[in-house]
Amino acid sequence: MTYDQLVTLDSIVKYGSFKSASEFLHKSQPSLSVAIKKLEEEFQIKLFDRSEYRPKLTEEGKLFYQKAKLALVHMKSLELFGEELGMGTESEIKVGIDGLAPLAKILCELRHFFSDFQSTDLTLSMGQISGVLEKVLNKEIEIGFTPLHFSSPELETIEIYKTMMIPVIKDQKISSITNLKKIPQVVVTDSSKKPLDESFGVLEDVRRWNVSSMDAKKEIIQSGLGWGRLPNFMVDDELSKGAFKKVSLTEIEIHEVKVYMIRNKTKPMGPITKKLWRQFASLEM
Repeated sequence: MTYDQLVTLDSIVKYGSFKSASEFLHKSQPSLSVAIKKLEEEFQIKLFDRSEYRPKLTEEGKLFYQKAKLALVHMKSLELFGEELGMGTESEIKVGIDGLAPLAKILCELRHFFSDFQSTDLTLSMGQISGVLEKVLNKEIEIGFTPLHFSSPELETIEIYKTMMIPVIKDQKISSITNLKKIPQVVVTDSSKKPLDESFGVLEDVRRWNVSSMDAKKEIIQSGLGWGRLPNFMVDDELSKGAFKKVSLTEIEIHEVKVYMIRNKTKPMGPITKKLWRQFASLEM
């Protein structure tokens, strides 16, 4: 029995067919069939019932697969541990920050942290909605700061911050939802390559101004061209000075958004990334 055979078994079960598993593993279907046949011959059991269009696990196969999954978890954990041991000190760490994360606070902590690691470069990227999540899941960055719009077993998450999304407008007094719908709603678009279908707090049947960042959204609202929700840390000063007015309608709620520090558990962490993770995990922001 080999690790590759167990990965083959796992892929066939997860993706429902030899064809789909072969595409995922970038291997030919005959090679997958040979791997399963050798596994069956070694233990004198039948793993799959091939009488139907899609392969189904036999009763023996189900029992064997449960143990195989545990073995794969331990093997992947050992593989990850070995990779981390051999990494050495990172020359670069990539961090993604969502527009709803408290950028000033995060940058302040990063400045203090990296002052002790002068030989390691920091690469920052900004994202909106599911953009940072996508980069973490695709292993493009080590750490992300973002709300969680969906969950994944590959993610390790720690809540670090809460913000309130305040509906604001420049200087108009809005007395009804009908009047509000006459004004364009400024909406930040998803920076992900595969944007989510959901609309977060967007009214139906309204004209929209679509923008690529929270900063652009704020500028448009400040220019009197529309209204929208912004995180409280971006509007508190303007509200106190009267530069913005809160949209106070029962139909327009103030939303609480939780911001998380996230990483992909299947991506090896070097020693400095581990220290950075622990540093932020211990903070109260």
